[in-house]
Amino acid sequence: MPTDLSPRPGAVAPSPSASGRRRRPARPFAVLRQQDAELRQVVLQARSWGLAQGHGCGTDALTVVVGLALAGARAGRVSPRRWTIARVQAVLRADARSWCVARGVDVPVGLGEALVLWFDFLDAHRSLGRGSDTVAELRRAATDRRARAAARAASRRRHPAGRGSA
Repeated sequence: MPTDLSPRPGAVAPSPSASGRRRRPARPFAVLRQQDAELRQVVLQARSWGLAQGHGCGTDALTVVVGLALAGARAGRVSPRRWTIARVQAVLRADARSWCVARGVDVPVGLGEALVLWFDFLDAHRSLGRGSDTVAELRRAATDRRARAAARAASRRRHPAGRGSA
């Protein structure tokens, strides 16, 4: 896990505050959450619920999942509460990467775990939409090794350490 001292692409250089103390660099996903009140609120609710249940996940990965759900709803394409196996596979294989690239951030690790938490959150609040596959099927799709491998490969394509030969 990177520390707050490690350089991050797009991070703002620390600058002195009014008290003369240096501020920590802005984290890209934290900035995204600051700029979108609805995104911030839903991520906080889902994450808090998950932690209360003993199921955590990466906040950045959850931001991508919720961001994709809200983006589809805002564009009038799909309900943020309707999830199918095909949609889960699309998120893991391409949609998450496209969403991140459009916002200038790297694809975070842990998308499968974030999806599982999101499905459990929706299910616990009886908010999983009509036409959705069962929670068990969605969880299985989110944790499928092949889909997760595709998500990791997409992440490495953007990260400088993932370039070159292995």
